[in-house]
Amino acid sequence: MYGTLPLNPSELLGATRMQAVLASLREKYDMVIFDTPPTNLVTDAAVLGSAVDGVVVVARAAITRSEALAYAMDLLRQVRAPVLGVVLNDVDFKRDVRYYGAYGSGYYYYAAEAKPV
Repeated sequence: MYGTLPLNPSELLGATRMQAVLASLREKYDMVIFDTPPTNLVTDAAVLGSAVDGVVVVARAAITRSEALAYAMDLLRQVRAPVLGVVLNDVDFKRDVRYYGAYGSGYYYYAAEAKPV
């Protein structure tokens, strides 16, 4: 009906047709965001990362191990993916106070209490 499934589906991301899709999207939109599976699990993020204008890596606080993050960054570096930065999500300042010390419990406590000007 739609053709045969390739042996390595991530090859589709590097195909000529995908490059044409990316070029078309660049012409029509200011920004296009792709959400990919984790870099360490499949090659999709690395393959796509080498073809886009920027990559934002997302790590989960208290879950993502530093070794896994370092490995993901190495993979992206190997394909010359332009890494723009890292987002740390799911930060719980009460849980993670041992990592952030007074900065986490003090600064954000006051920031949450601040009233808009």
